[in-house]
Amino acid sequence: MFYKNKLQGRDTRPDRVSRPSGLSKAGRLVLPLGGLIFFLVLLSFFLPLLLSFVPLFSSRFDFSHITGVKSSFDFSQVFRIAAFTVFQAFFSAALACAVGFAAAYFCARKNFRGRKFLMALSSVPLCVPAIIVALSFIIFFGNNGILNSFLKSLLNQDEPPVNFVFSMTGVIIIHGFYNFPLAMKTISQVWERLSEDEPNAALLLGASKFRIFKTITFPALLNSIAVSFLLIFLFCFFSFIIILLFGGLALTTLEVELYKAARTKLDMNLAAKIAFTEISAALILILIYSNLQKKMRVQNENLKGIGERTSIKGFGQKVFFSFTIFIIILFLIAPLFSIFLHSTYNVNYTSIFNKFFYFKAWKNIFLSRTFWTALWTSIKIGILTALVSLIASLFFAYITVFYNRRKIYAIPYLPLAVSSVMLGFGWLLLRPNGTELILIFAQSSLAWPFAWTQIQTSLLRIPQNIINAAVLLSPDKKTAFFKVIVPMCKKGIFSALAFVFAISAGDASLPIVLNIPRFNNLALLIFDYASSYRFVESSAVAVVLSLMTGFVFFLQEKET
Repeated sequence: MFYKNKLQGRDTRPDRVSRPSGLSKAGRLVLPLGGLIFFLVLLSFFLPLLLSFVPLFSSRFDFSHITGVKSSFDFSQVFRIAAFTVFQAFFSAALACAVGFAAAYFCARKNFRGRKFLMALSSVPLCVPAIIVALSFIIFFGNNGILNSFLKSLLNQDEPPVNFVFSMTGVIIIHGFYNFPLAMKTISQVWERLSEDEPNAALLLGASKFRIFKTITFPALLNSIAVSFLLIFLFCFFSFIIILLFGGLALTTLEVELYKAARTKLDMNLAAKIAFTEISAALILILIYSNLQKKMRVQNENLKGIGERTSIKGFGQKVFFSFTIFIIILFLIAPLFSIFLHSTYNVNYTSIFNKFFYFKAWKNIFLSRTFWTALWTSIKIGILTALVSLIASLFFAYITVFYNRRKIYAIPYLPLAVSSVMLGFGWLLLRPNGTELILIFAQSSLAWPFAWTQIQTSLLRIPQNIINAAVLLSPDKKTAFFKVIVPMCKKGIFSALAFVFAISAGDASLPIVLNIPRFNNLALLIFDYASSYRFVESSAVAVVLSLMTGFVFFLQEKET
């Protein structure tokens, strides 16, 4: 039979292995193009960052005489603002980790209805813009908000019973519940894979459950708790929109003062000092964070598979679970849902029956040319930023797969040490009025590490022997990467595009600082409406933006 097939031109030998064909001429240009984009993304990060420190050594950028506003800041004032920045970030991260730890326990160890939904909340800090969260707290907890309106009617009083929003307590609560899903996901991923052998042995030897938790379980979770705390601390340390809306005149942070110094006072020397203070503190935290990440990665490699989850039993567990879910609903889910409810609010209602489900605000925004321009701008900038970030991340993935050098692994951590306002300040010195192209690369320079994280997750799931076989059986590394490895990372690539699109579409900080002429996106439109106390219109726009960015949430819910 073999000779018959051979005579007919067919070779049926089983040991013949066909190699993937090489890339086409156009395909060969993909990697150099990716390298160019990756270089431009890094340049868009390091160039304005280095330029932001130039006013420390030169008076060329001193424009304070134009505004006539002389800086009255002295060291004690800067120190006071820095102390408050650290204080609110510390307690915000502590609150987020406390709530996240409680939620992680039930997600990792217990089965209950809504578990997937609760785990899917981990995408909220990334896919729900800060401007929407800030608006939701004003609508729900404000003096004339939904909760206070209900309580005033119930208690028959004129003064609002709940009054914490525009205070330091309010800032900490908003930051804490906005970011707790990050801690919940990080801690639960470790907790659900902890071995039960040691706790069971200790239980047989007579140790109490509390002692087992204190001496075995909690120490095993310390790395994940510390990683969560540092990441959330950095997010709160660099918080801008929430402080800008809720801080008022009494509460301010380094980030807000950096913006005021650069944009309002044109005091670039002061802005440079604040930027230097911020990045110095952030780099120390990033160094600690990266070391803890390495320890946690090693710990995760030694963990077993996901353990068996049990049902919630006992009066104590049920009370603790009910309290945890109640505060999550009260301080996160209810405020976010109230945005949709408030978008149908009738400010001129005459009875309780026509107070809601009045769609005049929706009619106003749909008939507004400004809304449609802002919508198109958000979609356009979001898609382009997502594509640029994805290309940069894939090029970085190519380097890490085939050129395993430890030094380059620190690169994605660097953008965590720089805020949008700080990077925008550097661009402000380079070009007083930004452009959409600058915005795309500026956002990409800060967002591509989030895309890389999604792709890296998919890469780590590919066995090393498959990567080795792809290299061995392919004409070159490029072919192995684009025809074997990239198709196996489809889920990570899709998640990367989704997350970066959500981050870009909801970004108001960089557009505010860059001051792009005639530029308006949905996030800025929400900010403008809220600043003008047009909360019904801002709620309607916020619903649209939430639907645009919220598909990441549903993606997470599906994968959890």
